[in-house]
Amino acid sequence: MNINQILVSRIVNILKFCAATSIFYYHFFHKFYNDNIYVQWSFYGDTMSSFLINVARQPFDFHSQAILSFGHLGNALLFAISGWGLTQAYLLKGMNTFSWWTYLKKRSLRVLPLYYIAIIFFTIAAILRKANPDGIATSLISTIFFVHIISPATTHWLDGPLWFIPSLIVLYILFPFVYPFFTKHPHVSLVASIFVAFFSQLIIFFSPLNSYNPYFLMGVFPLVNVSSFGLGLCLAVLLVRRNNIIFSDGSRKFIIFFGVCCILIGLFMVDTPILYLQYPLFLMVGIVSVFLPAIKVIANTRFLGDTLEKLGSRSYALFLFHFPLVIWFIDIYRERNFMRYPAFAAAVLLIVIWPPLILLEFAVEKIISLKFKQSHKT
Repeated sequence: MNINQILVSRIVNILKFCAATSIFYYHFFHKFYNDNIYVQWSFYGDTMSSFLINVARQPFDFHSQAILSFGHLGNALLFAISGWGLTQAYLLKGMNTFSWWTYLKKRSLRVLPLYYIAIIFFTIAAILRKANPDGIATSLISTIFFVHIISPATTHWLDGPLWFIPSLIVLYILFPFVYPFFTKHPHVSLVASIFVAFFSQLIIFFSPLNSYNPYFLMGVFPLVNVSSFGLGLCLAVLLVRRNNIIFSDGSRKFIIFFGVCCILIGLFMVDTPILYLQYPLFLMVGIVSVFLPAIKVIANTRFLGDTLEKLGSRSYALFLFHFPLVIWFIDIYRERNFMRYPAFAAAVLLIVIWPPLILLEFAVEKIISLKFKQSHKT
C-alpha cells in the first residue's frame, strides 16, 4: 500500500468509528427520552433566512437532540463503507480469479460469527427477563435464517441493529453483478443505484407492504440501501483513478461548500414527502464532506488518529451488542444523579462496554483465522 492508500484506509476506519458512535448515541437518547426524540431541523415551508433565524433562537437542548436524531445516518455510512471496502479489494486483485465459494466464505466469516453470538447472547437475556416464550422462539428462528426483517414483530425483537445484516448480505450477493458496471461507468452507475433505491421506496410506500411493515421504508428492505452501497463503489473506483488522492489543498473549500449544499438539500427533503425517502443519503454525504478536511488532519496525527483508527476497525461488536446494553443501563440507572446529563452517561457506558467488545471481536477473528489456516493445511 502506498501512502495515499494508507491515508484513505485510516480515514475510512475513523468514519467507522464515527458511524458506530453516532448509532450508539442515537439509540441511547431514543431510549432515554422514551422514543420522543425526532428530526427537528427542517424548513417547515419557510424561507432560508427565516429557517436559520428560527434555528438560532432555539435552546442548546433543542440542538443536541436535533443533532442526535440524525445518528441513524451512521447506518447509511456503514453501507457506503462496505461498498467501498469490497470494491477497493477487487480493484487491487482483479476479478479474473473470482470464485463465488471463496467470496461468500470470506464475507460470511467476517460477518456471521459475531452475528450468531449476538443472537445467542440476547436470546439468553430475553429468557432471563422472562419474555414471551413464543416471541423468543419465533424471533430466534427467524433471525438465524435472516428472515426476521420480513415481519414487524421480529425485526427489532431480539436486538435492534440485527436488521442490518440481512440487508448487507443481499448487497454482498448483488456486488459481483454490479461491480463491472461501476468500474466502467461509476457516475452513471451511482445515479442508477440512487434511482433503484428511490423507486424501491416509492413502490413500498404506495403498496400494502408499507402498512404491513413500516420498517421497510426505514432501511430494513435491502434495495433501499443500494444508493449508499453504490456510493461506496463509485468512490472506490474514483479514488483509484485519482491514485487515492482524496482532495487537493485547493479543492478543500469546494468540498466543504458541496457538503453544505448536500446538507441543505437533505433538510429540504425531510419536509418534502416525495423526496423524504432518500434524505439520509444526502445528509450523510453532506456531513462527511463538511468534516472530511478535519478528519484528514486527524488521520495524519499519531495518537488521536491511531486511536480512532483502531477503535473504528474494532467497532463491529459495538454495533451488534450495544442496543440491549443501552436499554439495560437506562432502566437501572435512570434515577441516578449523573443521568441528568445523558450525553455524559452515554459516554460512561460507551467507555465501559467497548473494551470487552473489542476483546470479543478480536478473539473471534483469531479463532476463525486459526481454523481457516488449519483447514488449508489439512
